[in-house]
Amino acid sequence: MTYETEDATFLIGSAATAAVSDTDHNDRWLFNPSLYRVKINRAAGKFGEELVAKLYDGVKENRDGYDVRVGDDKIEVKTSFLTKSNDYWVNQIYYEKDGFAKDWTHLVFVFIGLDEITVWECERPAESTFSKASSANGLQWRGTIEDIPDCFSLVATIPTH
Repeated sequence: MTYETEDATFLIGSAATAAVSDTDHNDRWLFNPSLYRVKINRAAGKFGEELVAKLYDGVKENRDGYDVRVGDDKIEVKTSFLTKSNDYWVNQIYYEKDGFAKDWTHLVFVFIGLDEITVWECERPAESTFSKASSANGLQWRGTIEDIPDCFSLVATIPTH
């Protein structure tokens, strides 16, 4: 079957739109165009780092194993959108990588939910707080807001609507 240029453009465009549109996963963020762009562009990490830098009046550095510096504090930021199973998942929590110690002093979780974004902070938690991720993805944490380890404190709540 051969398509004319206009039909081919429409066919390719509609197939591409359908391929990146997942009603249960991405489209539920359409209520907030900014978050939707972050979600479909897979830019959650950068978003969380920028948000923390602004909230803490810090500098986004992305070096030496941390993301944001505020005075002497070196903050590693982990950001997660609410998953399809209504929990949050962060991985690539490294205390050491490739034989080099990561020198972050604080770990911050940025959890992007449907109603609000919450920011949680802990002064460098014990490695035993987290479980081993599969393959070489460092350590991980998965759970609901109610499951956040006790060492974390709520820093900010930001409505998404």
